[in-house]
Amino acid sequence: MKESRKEFIKKAHSAACSEWKEKIEKEFPKLFKKDALEVGRWYKSRDNHGEYLMVWNNSEETYGFWGNEYRDDLSFYIISNKIPATDKEVEEALIKEAKKRGFFNIGNTFKSCFDDNNEARTIGKYDSSTDIGYYYDEVHNELRSNGLNTYEKFCSNPLIYEKGKWATIVETITKEQAEKELGKTILN
Repeated sequence: MKESRKEFIKKAHSAACSEWKEKIEKEFPKLFKKDALEVGRWYKSRDNHGEYLMVWNNSEETYGFWGNEYRDDLSFYIISNKIPATDKEVEEALIKEAKKRGFFNIGNTFKSCFDDNNEARTIGKYDSSTDIGYYYDEVHNELRSNGLNTYEKFCSNPLIYEKGKWATIVETITKEQAEKELGKTILN
């Protein structure tokens, strides 16, 4: 079967009602072969309600993206036509979410729920450029820094996301801001 014909059938299938989806699947079984889902793997789908990018964790409840929104209370079964997402697609979605949460803002402080001592780290400038870079480790389902300097601590490859859990941005203010808000001088 020609590739353009396959794409046409898949598009028709995704736009069809459940009755016609079933008929199309029966007519072209090789095209809609149901593979076993792999635990910990990201899957994507698109339907009339939006785009989905979710992790299969062997239960209905999972985490992932519904459109542009990251959620940890999604139902995996709401998505149909699940296909494995590429590592690049997952990385791009997680980095976009990390930016939204403030992990790219120099000066922000965060506490990682993954460190034993749970120390706060301040996001500083990246050693070799002015950008802060993150990469996705698909084997461990983690988002890490490429090597983040902090003002008070050097933090090698800090983990900001792992298997559905995010580090927490800690709201901070400077001594000058606190003095201004309080109308008092803070002694050292």
